[in-house]
Amino acid sequence: MKIPDDMMHASFFFIDIVGLSNPSLSTITQSSKIKILNKSIAQCKTYENTIDKEKIVFPTGDGMWIAFLSGLEKPLKLAMELHKKLDKYNLDQGKTEQIQVRIGCHSGDVFFVNDLNGTMNLWGPGIIMARRVMDAGDAGHILITATMAESLIEVSDEYRGIIHPIHDFKIKHGEVLLVYSAYGDSFGNSDRPQKGLITSKIEKKISDGPPSIRFNRLNLIVNLKNPKTNLCKISKTVSFQNESEDPITEVFEIIHTDYKKSFSDLHLQAKDENENSLETGGIYLDTDNKKEFSLKLNKSVFRNDQNSKYTITYETELSNNFFEEFYQVDIDDLLIEFIFPSNSDISHPKLYSLTMKERQKSLQGEIELKRGITTRIKWSSIKNVKNKDLIRLEW
Repeated sequence: MKIPDDMMHASFFFIDIVGLSNPSLSTITQSSKIKILNKSIAQCKTYENTIDKEKIVFPTGDGMWIAFLSGLEKPLKLAMELHKKLDKYNLDQGKTEQIQVRIGCHSGDVFFVNDLNGTMNLWGPGIIMARRVMDAGDAGHILITATMAESLIEVSDEYRGIIHPIHDFKIKHGEVLLVYSAYGDSFGNSDRPQKGLITSKIEKKISDGPPSIRFNRLNLIVNLKNPKTNLCKISKTVSFQNESEDPITEVFEIIHTDYKKSFSDLHLQAKDENENSLETGGIYLDTDNKKEFSLKLNKSVFRNDQNSKYTITYETELSNNFFEEFYQVDIDDLLIEFIFPSNSDISHPKLYSLTMKERQKSLQGEIELKRGITTRIKWSSIKNVKNKDLIRLEW
């Protein structure tokens, strides 16, 4: 297949003014807002410093889209600069005159097309997707597709700190899209949009269908970093096998927290057996105390494949001196480690199991002392943990 000569790749900034079509606004007010928005964008450094032949601007009535032909980060930089300008402008305006915007960013392919007047223009999936992700937002949101967000996060730790995966959303034509949100002290909106929010549950999906995956071995490490706040770093390494005839391209995870935290607050990191990062495939549930999500595998796992692994690491505070892990998959061999400062008041941590058939019972472990710094307790060779079993670590 030959790539069409009229196709090109660009990074897109799509914006509209929220509430501009409100019939209570006069035509003069509507026109004034569009002019002020245009002037504000034109005065942003990212826009000013991009030469004309490297950008294409197209008005949409209540906003515009801008294609940057070079510079993946330009749409996000422009959005951040524009928010600061508009915030400053809105301070001196009444509620009716304030300008609230929503922005969508995406990088993708587009085609050159001629309109009815014979003028050459751009159209295609790159622009369409920027529009779709913008449509999911409310006032103040800077929303980014997963394609663009993951690429930006790879570029800089600065972007990792301001770009957050928020949830799966259903967009036009029933397509489901994982959306990221950019926000900080002077830009963006940290609230999660509600329009098109997907509420499907992994837990129900697991219980309704036959098992497709089995955990051969799970190594859980609970590292108590701060005994006063019960801040823990949780690390879970899973060795798994495919139990189905179809290849597995993603794995599903559920994290329970007893502190109110969003998915991005966990600072989740995921890697495969080769220490390569795994992307978040979808976020299906993100409540204060429960997160359901998937991870994209870097290669498909077929039936009887050996040595397939992934590791997830995250941080959370605990409201009490215990940690619980509830399993939705059978585990052949479970190993749990508890690490805590040796100078803390912790003396006799205990591990319990609670199954569907048995009451709580104590599990024995081997104690390993890290001299002068940390104490490590290891409970190894816990066999045949079943779906819906619960493990509870107390200290």
